Amino acid sequence: VNHSVSVTDLTAIESALENLIHHSRNLSF
Repeated sequence: VNHSVSVTDLTAIESALENLIHHSRNLSF
């Protein structure tokens, strides 16, 4: 079985990571 990640999945993951980074920066840890 070929589990290849598509480009759309990569962009979705990138945007999700960016959102997490921005939210973590807004939160005061």
